[in-house]
Amino acid sequence: MSSMSNYKPIEPALFTISQVTQKLNCERKTIMSLVREGKLKAKRNHIRGKIWITAKSLNAYVES
Repeated sequence: MSSMSNYKPIEPALFTISQVTQKLNCERKTIMSLVREGKLKAKRNHIRGKIWITAKSLNAYVES
């Protein structure tokens, strides 16, 4: 049996708009305009119609 000592929780690859607003401490419309400007990459979930922001683009935006 392998031990779980080296286990690291994996950051989710996608964040909901509400998670992003909490992380960046800004409004939903701000996030949506960033998506429109192409500063954040979004994926739409066809099942529930939810919009997800990719973690990669969020990290890149935060670092810039």
